[in-house]
Amino acid sequence: MTGLAPSTAQLPARPRIYSGGTPVAEFGNVLEADGLHVALGWLNERTRFRFTGAFSDETGAQAIIQLFDRENPSVVYHGATDLPGRYSYCGTTLLDTNGVRVGTLSHYDHRPRIASDECRRLLRDVAPLVAAHWLLLLRR
Repeated sequence: MTGLAPSTAQLPARPRIYSGGTPVAEFGNVLEADGLHVALGWLNERTRFRFTGAFSDETGAQAIIQLFDRENPSVVYHGATDLPGRYSYCGTTLLDTNGVRVGTLSHYDHRPRIASDECRRLLRDVAPLVAAHWLLLLRR
């Protein structure tokens, strides 16, 4: 993965129990408690895709906000535009509060994968939480 800026993530020592009632509420609890990288891992656990990431469109090219890699879960990739090739893709748009596209949230893999309707629905439903989290971090 050339061009990616890796850093070591601080993952919880053991899985936490996040009570939320619905998958979207549970995702929100994970995002609030442990941050975007762990929340992307939570999403990734519900698929067979290798990567789950949030990507920014602000520079004119897709740059990684954060990328979770199932094969290297303790490494956080961010800030790069040189993304590994994609064979399989399932994604949705990240919008700001005015409805302007600011990026994408997606699962992808180098191998053939099929995203279920549930997987697509969950990505779409948590996208506003990811966008709000990221835009809030940008303002800090």
